Formats: sequence, structure tokens, C-alpha cells
Amino acid sequence: MNQKGPDQVKYKNDTVHISFKKVEKVPERKVFLGQAGEIHCADTSIEAGCRTILLYSFKEKEEKKGFSVIEVIALIEKRYPGINITNIGSPDFLLEYEGMRNTSGKMAVFKTILVCMVSFFGAAFAIMTFNNDGDVMNVFSEVYEYFTGMKSDGMTPLEAGYSVGLPLGILFFFNHLGKKRDRLDPTPLEVQMRLYGDDVAGSVILKEEERRGE
Repeated sequence: MNQKGPDQVKYKNDTVHISFKKVEKVPERKVFLGQAGEIHCADTSIEAGCRTILLYSFKEKEEKKGFSVIEVIALIEKRYPGINITNIGSPDFLLEYEGMRNTSGKMAVFKTILVCMVSFFGAAFAIMTFNNDGDVMNVFSEVYEYFTGMKSDGMTPLEAGYSVGLPLGILFFFNHLGKKRDRLDPTPLEVQMRLYGDDVAGSVILKEEERRGE
């Protein structure tokens, strides 16, 4: 094959397969295609060349950037005119630059403690308001009196079982007991965090599209 340079050679018989996740985190400001997604081509030299194409350079204080696969296709076709490109991943994706988020160990510990405290007291308040709205203590008192014939003093096996069973039930429900989990299915919290991440990525991508359309 006569090597004439990337601007003159036509690659009609070659196909590049690309795949991008909805969100991709990158550690450096300069992002190449090989870092942003998966690329495969039967011709390894073309695959290597595609991986080295510069996709984007994050500016100062910039953390997120949305892309359409059309932009990626245009970059690849610019280097390899006439080449076939197949996208088997997300049509739009978001790059997140993580370099700006590096914090000290003390700050990370402080943030972890703060999140734990907010989660603990927030959950405690939610449980208390639920118990108050449902009048749980009165229900326990009436059930105890109905089955035993004695007045409840608020310290019966019903209250004890409820106090122990509630946190255990939450731990089992969120699948967080033990360091190793046999099941591969995500916890409800992980599912919600994933949905939240997808929503954020979609919003950023829409803003990018609106900005390009202006």
C-alpha cells in the first residue's frame, strides 16, 4: 500500500468501532480518544492512530464537557478520510476532569464525617416523623394490651423488637452487611446514585447542544 499521508489516503475498506460510556472520568486536562472510550480496528496502526487523536483540552477551572459522537466521527474522518465508523456505545457522553478535585487527607476525612452526620441525623429525623405520623407507639400499646391484658409502659418486647429490627432491616435492604457481597446486583442507593449521575450527564450534554445551536 502506497503511504501518501493521512490527508490523501482513502480508507474505504477499513472500519473503526467506537464505544463511549455515558460518563467518563479523566485524570488529565488533555484528553485523547483512547482515554475517553474504547476503540477497535482490524488494522492496529489505524486503531493506534485513533487513540492518539486529541479530543479536548480542559481549560482552567473547567470540570465537565459534553460531547456528541458526531464530533468524534468528524475527528476520525479528518485523519482517515473515507473510513467506516461504527458507534456501539452511547450517542452522547460526558467527560469529567478529576484533577481539580484532589483534596488533602484531612479534608477528605472531614467531608466523610460531615456526610455521615448529615445522613445519620437526617435518617433519624425521618424515622421519628414517620413514627409520629403513624402513631406507632400508640399502636404498639394497644396491641400489647389486647394480647396481654396489661397496660404498656413503653418498654415492651414490641418496642425492643422494632428498635432492633428497623436498623437491621435497613442494612439488609441496602445490602451492606459484611465486607463481601455474594450478589452482583447493586443496592438501591447505588441505583439511585447511578440514575442521578445519568441525569446530571444528560443535563450537561443538553446545555452543550443548546450552546452550540446559539
